[in-house]
Amino acid sequence: MDNIRLASDQFLKLYEAVNFYAAAAIKSIIYLNGVAAISLLTLLGHLFATQLDNYKNIIVSLIPSLGLYTYGAFLGGVTAGIAYLAQFYFAVGARVEFERTVSHNPNLLDNERSSADIVGTAFQIAGLIIGLFGLFSFLLATYYAKLAFQQI
Repeated sequence: MDNIRLASDQFLKLYEAVNFYAAAAIKSIIYLNGVAAISLLTLLGHLFATQLDNYKNIIVSLIPSLGLYTYGAFLGGVTAGIAYLAQFYFAVGARVEFERTVSHNPNLLDNERSSADIVGTAFQIAGLIIGLFGLFSFLLATYYAKLAFQQI
């Protein structure tokens, strides 16, 4: 019985660590893109107020970066929603496994567990891909902003 409790505690700690780092990665995507968008908006306001020689060209050239930063922050939010759905389906699978263990019937609802795990894994993979697109959006927007800043 102690081995089962030890294995369960180790699994729980690993599960919590994975969730912690996934949440940190999602927050980072949202923060990076959101703060960059706010910074560009502040710069656009400053450029408009100072009216440098070619301020209109600079503002127009920064618009794609602003759009990409906004899109990246949106993708971070979508990733958070998909992560919730993945965890929901994994919890459904764990509930089925618990019921099967408690009833001592290994054939009870076996298909439901595996289908919930498959759906949870699909959401997990989709969230990872969308999160990577959010990060790529940040990198691409930063590159476009660098090109725009070279005009100053």
